[in-house]
Amino acid sequence: MSAATHLVYTAYDAEGDPLYVGMTSNLDGRLCTHRAQAPWWGDAAYIAASEPMSREESLRAERERIHTLRPKHNKQHNVGRNRFPGRELLTTGEAAKALRVHPQTIRRWIASGQLPAICLPSGVWRVRRSVVNGLVGDAA
Repeated sequence: MSAATHLVYTAYDAEGDPLYVGMTSNLDGRLCTHRAQAPWWGDAAYIAASEPMSREESLRAERERIHTLRPKHNKQHNVGRNRFPGRELLTTGEAAKALRVHPQTIRRWIASGQLPAICLPSGVWRVRRSVVNGLVGDAA
């Protein structure tokens, strides 16, 4: 059996509606990332967390909670929700499409500092919608 190193957490708004479900091995670090980047963070009134469990158990529990609660801001495993309503952070591919350039161009701009972006803990890059909208407006 795997060590109990992970937990599943749920962010709720003041009315008790679920905003987001996630799983992590570092709750403080993950909440710090949400505080800095998640568009729902300002609406979060409280966070509920499970007891520690194995990574495999937490992955199953996370998926099950997302299917059951259908939190507003989860994308993965959340069948039936509009996936990207007003999302603040765009993938490099989405930014490239909006700017009508190749995704590699976006990555080069990020690497050179020409395009401000956020590196997520997973190592992938995201670009703020407002930055892309500003560039689209400049090109028009």
